[in-house]
Amino acid sequence: MSFLFAPPYMTVFDADGNPVSGAKLYFYATGTTTPATVYSDSGLVTPLANPVIADAAGRCSAVYLDSNITYRCKVTTAAGATISDVDPIIGLGSSPSIPVAASTTEQLTGTNAAKFTTPDSVAALWEQGADVASAGTISLGEGGYFNVTGTTAITDIDFATDKAGRKAWVKFAGVLTLTNGASLILPTGANISTAAGDTACFVSEGSDAVRCVSYNRASGSALAGGTGTVTSVALSAPAIFSVTGSPVTTSGTLALSLATQSANQVWAGPTSGGAATPTFRALVKGDLPAPAIQSVTSSATVTPTFANDQVIITAQAAALNLANPTGTAADGYGISIRIKDNGTARAITYGTQYRAIGVTLPTTTVISKTLYLGMIYNSADTKWDVVAVAQEA
Repeated sequence: MSFLFAPPYMTVFDADGNPVSGAKLYFYATGTTTPATVYSDSGLVTPLANPVIADAAGRCSAVYLDSNITYRCKVTTAAGATISDVDPIIGLGSSPSIPVAASTTEQLTGTNAAKFTTPDSVAALWEQGADVASAGTISLGEGGYFNVTGTTAITDIDFATDKAGRKAWVKFAGVLTLTNGASLILPTGANISTAAGDTACFVSEGSDAVRCVSYNRASGSALAGGTGTVTSVALSAPAIFSVTGSPVTTSGTLALSLATQSANQVWAGPTSGGAATPTFRALVKGDLPAPAIQSVTSSATVTPTFANDQVIITAQAAALNLANPTGTAADGYGISIRIKDNGTARAITYGTQYRAIGVTLPTTTVISKTLYLGMIYNSADTKWDVVAVAQEA
């Protein structure tokens, strides 16, 4: 007669409730290390390899035992670490041995290798436990996350089922004081005043000592450091600033203001050479941007652009039409135009926005001579007022 020990796809779990890939099931005669045969069928015809090896998901094939044999079953990891060792396993017809589930307490202490885990016992490691009222000493029961209510100072945190390495997260509902000490070791070495919504992680170190390994303020601000004494605070600044009130030795205010400078000075880097610390100094030509030039050799139509400071026509070879400037012009800004023909006098005509103010617009170039026109934009009239005409003699 046979009986089914492991139904198809029975899964082997470790103490944390995780499937054990490649777990090994060794079957021996009770009280010995003498292998005992197990089978893949209820007729006890086809023996299985001993040990029976679970697949990558920790699952085993069907295992049938001979009811006339009293077995011992040792379960190990693929590397040989013992997970459980059950002895005896008695066939049906006698007093059968039924596997026993670990209690939540046994799950938390992690010391019993002969029992299997259940979802409930595993949940004792992580589920939210009952709310805990603040007191001088609080006790955390089953679970991995707790709400602490009230405002009474806490000097000690215990685990109802304690083992070094057990941890739990706590959320505080209000303002209270965590008192640093041998039983409650805080990260700053100083007391912590909680705020509603603050969270912290506590880990047992055994022997009634619990360490806070993480503290997160609900406000997102950093946890302040330990206590200390400051006897003097001073402030120094570059020479462009004046510092007053420094140092502060008991109480006071540090003030920073700009130092006075000589007239007609600018804050700038060096006038030449490589990069250096800026200083106040007189403005030099190199500090000013170079004019933007629109260069044209020759074109029947030249259209100045407002983005340029000067238009230079160097060898005009045809009659010249100065078209209305383009771009977004600003009132009061100007453009100068320099014109020179290529050795033959050229006629000059103007767009509708050119308007002579106190001058006469020239209508031709003088052979091989330079001509300057200076004009300013008048936004009220949408005109380019030509206020200067200079012809090379």
